[in-house]
Amino acid sequence: MIIKQFIKGIKAYGLNILIKPDGQFIVDSILIRKNRKGLRIISKEAFSGFDSINKKISKSVPLYISLDGKGIIHKLSDDSCDEFTINSILPNAEENDFVIQEVHGHDKKLISVARKDKIIEILNIFKDQGFSVLKIFLGPFSIFDFPELTGANNDFSISNYRFNLIEGKVIGFERINFENEYNVVLDGTDVESKYIVPFSNAINHFGSGTSVVSNNNDLLKPADFNFNRLASIVGWFFLLFLFAGLLLNYLLFKNFNSNNQLLATQINKNKEVLIELEKTKLQLKSKEDFLSRNINNNSLYVYYLDRISKDIPLSITLNRFCISPPVKPQSGSEIKDFQRKIIVLSGNTTTSKSLDSWFKSIKKYTWIDEIAIKNYSDNNGLAKFDIEIKISE
Repeated sequence: MIIKQFIKGIKAYGLNILIKPDGQFIVDSILIRKNRKGLRIISKEAFSGFDSINKKISKSVPLYISLDGKGIIHKLSDDSCDEFTINSILPNAEENDFVIQEVHGHDKKLISVARKDKIIEILNIFKDQGFSVLKIFLGPFSIFDFPELTGANNDFSISNYRFNLIEGKVIGFERINFENEYNVVLDGTDVESKYIVPFSNAINHFGSGTSVVSNNNDLLKPADFNFNRLASIVGWFFLLFLFAGLLLNYLLFKNFNSNNQLLATQINKNKEVLIELEKTKLQLKSKEDFLSRNINNNSLYVYYLDRISKDIPLSITLNRFCISPPVKPQSGSEIKDFQRKIIVLSGNTTTSKSLDSWFKSIKKYTWIDEIAIKNYSDNNGLAKFDIEIKISE
């Protein structure tokens, strides 16, 4: 039921059309909308002529129409008869040629009759202009679905009609020229008397309205309207999905393109850094080669000390830096010689890992022939060490 109502839509037009003797239309129209709070009147208007209908009524909203005036006959018939025959109103008439509508009264039936070809002609006028007519009433008798009108009244009047009632059922009616305006609350909505009939027509869109029985259902094709509405809803959902997909693709493309440009800029900067780094390396190597060829031994040792000490980790403390240490003499003898091309480093370290890392960085120098760690001892986390370096010839 919810899905069906969703397909039908939440808005409906009610039109009460009076057909004048010259065939012109006088129209009272109302547009209602249903939401969670109930029914709400969106617009109401009175005008004449089908051209006005074509201009003022939206073709996307279904129509619920009542027709009255030229070519439409209303008559009270004895409700005790199980079947109504058209001959009781129009002798020698063929029932299939007429649209017949019944409303049960207190002890009578209110019968409305119109030629089927005239109803079809009016329907085609609306259809050719792109309107969807879902229901047609003959006369104003859709109003009997409202107990607010019929429940407590012995009679009441609307435009062009006065009705006599017993226990909410009609026992008589007459055509009048009723011009007094009043308001009445129908289904929780305040409605002017002029628009009671179009309002009672439109409310049929939302499942109300059961008192009017007619044989004109074969003239209407609500299934076509529902199919067109469903196709329109599916089409809009598809377009919305397509638009969302395109928007997502655009946002992703924009994001990826921005990231790509940022990465390209960073790559270019990194290339420049690498080029400068290579130039610096070449300059450093050139200077090292120059120094290794042109400075004296003392200067070389200063250079060696500088190279060794520049990478000392913070966890290492050097206590001793000995160049050309003496050869250990035999017991009781004096020192007579020194170890040429030897450097001895002594110190402390808190981690063996940092010592190993520093050892490997020193070992890479091309002017070192041999290097070794000697006399390593760990005392409660503070390790002592000696490193012996042999300078290449």
